[in-house]
Amino acid sequence: MDRKYASALRSFQPLAKAAEALLQAQDTPLVRVTAQVTAPVLFLYVWHVLEQAERMGLKRLYFLARDGYIMLEIAREIARVCPVSLDLRYLYCSESSLRLPCLHRMDTEEGMALLLQPGNRRTLRHICNRTGLTQEERLTLYAELSVSETDGQKLLSEEDYGTLCDSLRRSVAFRQMAAQHAAKAFAAVRGYLAQENLTDGTSFGIVDAGWASTVQRSLRMLLDDMPSVTGFYFGLSERPKAADGVCTTWYFTQEDVKRRARFSRSLLSCMCAAPHGAAVGYREENGRFVPVLQENLEDGALSEAVHQQIALCREFAALSAADIRYASFPEAQMLRCTQRLLDGLMYRPDAQEAEVFRGFPCRDGSLSLLDAQNGSDYWKYGALAVSQLSWKPLRRRILFCQESAALLTEKMQSL
Repeated sequence: MDRKYASALRSFQPLAKAAEALLQAQDTPLVRVTAQVTAPVLFLYVWHVLEQAERMGLKRLYFLARDGYIMLEIAREIARVCPVSLDLRYLYCSESSLRLPCLHRMDTEEGMALLLQPGNRRTLRHICNRTGLTQEERLTLYAELSVSETDGQKLLSEEDYGTLCDSLRRSVAFRQMAAQHAAKAFAAVRGYLAQENLTDGTSFGIVDAGWASTVQRSLRMLLDDMPSVTGFYFGLSERPKAADGVCTTWYFTQEDVKRRARFSRSLLSCMCAAPHGAAVGYREENGRFVPVLQENLEDGALSEAVHQQIALCREFAALSAADIRYASFPEAQMLRCTQRLLDGLMYRPDAQEAEVFRGFPCRDGSLSLLDAQNGSDYWKYGALAVSQLSWKPLRRRILFCQESAALLTEKMQSL
């Protein structure tokens, strides 16, 4: 094992034993980083979630697409050998698939704000796609706004995007079209969620990587007759709203500035890569509601790497769980092990580790490694950039983040 991971893994002998078994079978850069970091980190998080959910008296856990795919595989391996009483399921949903249906249930202005929320693609065409407009409706809207096809696909500045959103809020035609598509989308998502038994009265939780409780909030808005939603997150960068329900976080909260400074959301998204595209909506097919998935743009080599990573995490979980007594892991020690492993990868990566994730699909809402790294230096992104800083500028960055967080907290309390 690599020296920077060996000590942390040996603090839990079953993890070290499983990692060594995988490395003995095959020793490649992907196997090394998966066996020593990805698999143990996700295993500890899933183990923590299962224990927490049972202590809270929950009966069912929904692992959310797509980050939850590999987590569910790990949970099922644990459940094969441990007395897990939870019903483990997969739920195809995302912020994108729930955003438009929420417009049907929310106050108009609140729903419009959610629909027009800026992402990393600030274009009129993206808003039209998000709203589900047909080509005829889109061209009608372009004509009203005096926008050409080319201008509709142009990436806008924050100021220009704000001006565009103001125009759309004033457009009666856009509001009517959005309302019609929202009603249709609501019927489909309502059917899908009911089909997946979210409304049968069983207490449940949702499991995701993070980084905000947006999906949890959307579920509450869409199905006001279901039980209170409990959310389990690897980390939360935003403060959850009390109305969203119980939100528990494993690795960091908004206030954990030092830990967040060394953490890369994009890199964890790569570690949780799934073999299918994101859910963008739902449709009825042969009497059942099925998710509409975004096309995966991965090439064959990349798809093979994703599948290999999932298989390795599944095998690691099977090997580790067999040697552990359920509900016996000390939480503080688990968290410390997680931090040491992630610091080794995210704060002190070597060239081979960076190369493993160079082509992985990553869509975490704020950064796309797949697009950003073309012709660029991989080390500039996320927490990997922090690893290139000397201690003094890193300390200044941490202090700045701490002061900003304190000012934000003070402002929130004064409202």
